[in-house]
Amino acid sequence: MKRFFLSFILLGCFFQLEAQERTANDTILMLENKSLNDVRDYNWLIKTLSRECKYPITQQKRNKGCVLQVEYTVTPEGYISHATVLNQVPRAFRKSVMQVFQSLRNVPTVLRPGKSTLSIQFWLDNMAKGPHADVLIIGYSSCDTPVLMRYDAVLTAHTTEPHLEVGVPVCYLNERGDTIVPYGKYRYCQTDTITEIGFVYENKPKKSRIVCINDAGKELFYVFKCDNGPDYLKEGLFRMMDEQGRIGFADSSGNVVIHPQFLYATPFANGHAYVTEHGGESNEREHTSWQSDEWKIINRNGNELLEYTVIQEDKAVTELLIRYSHPSGSIRSLTYTYPEDIVLADNFHAEVTLKDLNFDGQDDIAIPLGNYGNQRIQYEDGYLWDKTQKTYVPVKQLKEIANLRIDKEERCLFSFSRESAASYHYERYEYVDAELVKTAELIQTYRQAGGKLLFTEKHYQKGKGMRVVHSSVPIHEISHYWLKIVQK
Repeated sequence: MKRFFLSFILLGCFFQLEAQERTANDTILMLENKSLNDVRDYNWLIKTLSRECKYPITQQKRNKGCVLQVEYTVTPEGYISHATVLNQVPRAFRKSVMQVFQSLRNVPTVLRPGKSTLSIQFWLDNMAKGPHADVLIIGYSSCDTPVLMRYDAVLTAHTTEPHLEVGVPVCYLNERGDTIVPYGKYRYCQTDTITEIGFVYENKPKKSRIVCINDAGKELFYVFKCDNGPDYLKEGLFRMMDEQGRIGFADSSGNVVIHPQFLYATPFANGHAYVTEHGGESNEREHTSWQSDEWKIINRNGNELLEYTVIQEDKAVTELLIRYSHPSGSIRSLTYTYPEDIVLADNFHAEVTLKDLNFDGQDDIAIPLGNYGNQRIQYEDGYLWDKTQKTYVPVKQLKEIANLRIDKEERCLFSFSRESAASYHYERYEYVDAELVKTAELIQTYRQAGGKLLFTEKHYQKGKGMRVVHSSVPIHEISHYWLKIVQK
């Protein structure tokens, strides 16, 4: 009997120890289980309330804040079963807090069972700091009163909306928490952090413009819209506008480089921008462009380099009237007549571009002629600047070069075309005694499906014309400069 009683006691102790070990293991498992938001303890509760409690918009607009004393109860199983606000506060604040506690009722936690209290403060950025609170919910005042304490530092965008996205009202605070840009003065426009300048939308229901502000909240100018946002920085400059919508250019620090004066201007490319005082927007499918028959080309200093007018007859482009400044100070002009087959060109747009075609450091005139044939081969015509005559002279053979490619390193012009499904043709042009001459030629062929590429190369020899130097050789035997353009 005694032996039985002793065994019963030992068995009871064993089950008690096992239960304690199981409880401890369950607690350890809960602590190790990352699905409980890295342990749902008191710190988790504070973070959740800080994140989920929303500042009531109506109270924010009235510049109202308050402190709530909240009592909550946790069951032995770790669930929040009850919560109540102990002090008298506006209903909107109470509702914001109670909604969050209600959403947590079925969430398992490791909170201490029993009753506990905590304080939650709804605080606006224009208020003096109140007593210490366990949870701080920050709102942003809607007044436009200037802030005297301003610092040249990083500004960060804040909003009361669920997400910081284009169009929501924002304010900007500096690193010390001072309100540099009051809440609601602007709407968000893709700039969440301002180090030198940033972009914001005017707070208007319709036709709001983009404003450029600096890190002190000062308005600098309006910004040209591109792809539903601020203009892109191209070659260190972006387009800006004045109150009347005239376009100029500014740099990445907000300095106006070219004062607003144009009805329309393109972004800079290769050191040039196109500006005009004529024409209007044209909508083609999803793209908007500016159509004009009169353009000027300017450099980064705003100096006019050249202007041209497109001449049409019966809505068909026939000529270009090009005017440029002569070193003597006078204005010279030349007229370019398009070839008759221009009516067959695809993707044709009458314009003038400036390129250094002969590598003398001077801008030459290139005139795109559009695309032709099933292979959509591109052609150009143009003029070279003659330093001796101080005028532009036509470039012979230029418009015969297919898919012109300028290579500054090799100081030559390359041509590329596809002759058949199994054959490609390349040409190299150089200036010899001021004349454009074809100096090399390469034919690329596929002899059989999956076979190796074979090349036949010809070089120009003065007085003899083109002579074969390699016939049906692999790619590693051809001249190195072809490797830049050969289709692998």
